[in-house]
Amino acid sequence: MRKRGLDGSSMCRKTLLKYCHHESDFIEKANIQFASLPYNVMCKVLSKLTPKEVVRTSVLSSTWKHMWKICPKLRFDGTEMCGTQQHIHQFGDEVSTGLQQYQGKIVEELDIKFEYESLLVDDVRFALSSLTKKLALDFVLANLFKADLYAYDGDRYKFPFGILDNRSLAHLQQLQLSFLSFQLPPQFGGFPNLRNLELHLLQVSSKDLEDVLSSCRSLEWFSMVRCHLNNELKMAQPLSHLLYLRVECCNITRIELNAPNVKENCSRGAVLKISTNLKVVN
Repeated sequence: MRKRGLDGSSMCRKTLLKYCHHESDFIEKANIQFASLPYNVMCKVLSKLTPKEVVRTSVLSSTWKHMWKICPKLRFDGTEMCGTQQHIHQFGDEVSTGLQQYQGKIVEELDIKFEYESLLVDDVRFALSSLTKKLALDFVLANLFKADLYAYDGDRYKFPFGILDNRSLAHLQQLQLSFLSFQLPPQFGGFPNLRNLELHLLQVSSKDLEDVLSSCRSLEWFSMVRCHLNNELKMAQPLSHLLYLRVECCNITRIELNAPNVKENCSRGAVLKISTNLKVVN
């Protein structure tokens, strides 16, 4: 009896068994080779995969099922869970457990998407203490329609500036915040190496935003959407590295930035360039 091969040709039972044997040997050797790689090389390989892809590698071998614990990119999405208090605490526990089991040296990216929950402060603290390069927090309330989100004036998750130290600030390169409250502490050291700042539905004053932008000397990408300022935004401090600018639906009376090297401007409103100054007037 013959069986069809992978390429459609006929294959006898003996050949098939031999093929499967070699295939098994190949997989086994591949596993051994991967497991024997240096730690930094394994992290580099895993960093090229999405968190979901890293988890999927566990089906290839029992030796891979714990590989996610050294993956430098972590994403926790609880937006599809029911909004009961029980499920909220369950998600918080799962995030905390996952981070406690983490065995990597550095969390390069931490992305948490869920409804407002103060219990996650410790998880953010863990990521920052692990010298994360990218931090994304999205706590949009799932039970609100988009129109209600824009007008929402209730409690929001307060970004935990108190847990930031100079070391964690120096490593942070990307910061994405959605539906949070943002209030700077009196002694704020700034984001010296931040390159990407994306703000969505953020509750922040124009003064705090000006101070944050002034501290971002390496900023290349700045996006602000639906952030109520009800004021103007002026900055004398030059943003010489800024290449991309987007400001939409923020109810800002006037924006004036010293950003001479902007290559792409996706802001709504009249744009006027005067010398090295870029002015956006809504």
